[in-house]
Amino acid sequence: MKRHYPLMSLVIGVGVILFLSAAVAGAEESPKTGVRTELHAMERTDKTSTPEKTTKVGVNNETERTAAKTAERHTRCEQRKPKIDTLMTRVVDNRENKVAKLSSIVEKVKAFYVKQGHTLANYDALVSDVNAKKTAAESAANAVKSGASFSCDGEKPAEGVQAFKQKRQSAISAVQAYRQSIKALIEGVRSVQTKPASNEGVR
Repeated sequence: MKRHYPLMSLVIGVGVILFLSAAVAGAEESPKTGVRTELHAMERTDKTSTPEKTTKVGVNNETERTAAKTAERHTRCEQRKPKIDTLMTRVVDNRENKVAKLSSIVEKVKAFYVKQGHTLANYDALVSDVNAKKTAAESAANAVKSGASFSCDGEKPAEGVQAFKQKRQSAISAVQAYRQSIKALIEGVRSVQTKPASNEGVR
């Protein structure tokens, strides 16, 4: 005769839920990535002071001095561009990876819920909210990706950096909202992990 071990099933079920909760917590934003500091430095690309007097021979009028300063600023910008491009790529990958990791956790939670066979009254509503937050997070991540293009052309290259920073911040907020909706789903699934009525069948 097949034996049933409700207490053991409960322990295993709770263990899985706790593991998934820890995985969601592990996807929290790291406050010390250094990205904010580096992006701030990027904004200074077109703000670095330039000596008022040029040492180049033959530059005798204001127009030529302005042209010389512009050329010097553009040269400095081009020197920094490879690092800026690398940083933007890293930010894009980071956003996409976080959304993918959280989405993987969602699928595991849903599979666990189905396997356990319990009924959570507001399960569909929680899943719907998770899906909506996922869509928003993916859209924000795509906006970051589309904005990951830096050019030294124009008078104010730093404006492009500022726009990228804003998109990055919006993506961070969207991912945080997605994470919170997943936590709510996990808590709901955890709440219907029923305890056995007696010790019958426990070995």
